[in-house]
Amino acid sequence: RNLPAMIASAYDCITDAPSAAAVATRTFQAIAHTHAAFWKKPSLLDPSNDWLRGQEWLQGKGKDSWEASQQLIRGMWTQYNADDGKNKNDALKWNPTVRAAVDKAVAGISWKTQRNRLHVDGRWTLVHGDFWPGNVMWNSTTGCI
Repeated sequence: RNLPAMIASAYDCITDAPSAAAVATRTFQAIAHTHAAFWKKPSLLDPSNDWLRGQEWLQGKGKDSWEASQQLIRGMWTQYNADDGKNKNDALKWNPTVRAAVDKAVAGISWKTQRNRLHVDGRWTLVHGDFWPGNVMWNSTTGCI
């Protein structure tokens, strides 16, 4: 994910392409507007919107699918830890504090905790799901996201 290269490629026809910082700032502002527009919007909870990931979970439904998605995370972390250190060429070196935080987060996964944290009476909104500045559509003519 080379954001400066992506910006240069998108703006190859002009000489005053925005900096990576400007693109990131504008992108974060745009996603904040999206979050605000959908903040606790009741229509997102309508059964016809069951295609929205997490929509049912927010309402206390779909425990089995939530558990399956979390098991995927548990399994990936377990496998990563089992393989860690076996490849001496691995460039990824974990900060011990970050690793401890991930260990604790994965160990704490539970439906009950999820329900205490995220529910219709709490704070929720529509989110992108895979948000980073290079994964947002940008109109290079208008500068709009």
